Amino acid sequence: MKKILSTLAVCSSLAAAPAWGAFSCTGQITFFGLDGSGAVTLSLGSYEVHRICALESLYPLVFSIKPTACKAAYDTLLQQKSEGKPVTIWYYGDSTVSNCSAIQSWSMQPTAYFVQLN
Repeated sequence: MKKILSTLAVCSSLAAAPAWGAFSCTGQITFFGLDGSGAVTLSLGSYEVHRICALESLYPLVFSIKPTACKAAYDTLLQQKSEGKPVTIWYYGDSTVSNCSAIQSWSMQPTAYFVQLN
């Protein structure tokens, strides 16, 4: 009986979890800049250009990377770009974007949450 209840508990917790999860994109920065609103805009390798954070609040859009951390990320990414070194950006997956290929060109990706230097 305990084994059945344990199995049911595990199955119900898996059923409640979303079908998507965190994912990362890795590559050299092939495009890098700031748009007119102060959003950090980039592309890695052959993936599409997209925005990962903003230097100031862009209410009602809320990025996972807050403005203070975004400023540090911008400086770090700029240095990586100038040195030709690859980076990895981590994202929380959602119902529309669950992998790097699903990122739309010039889209906002508020689920980016971590910048990793390689």
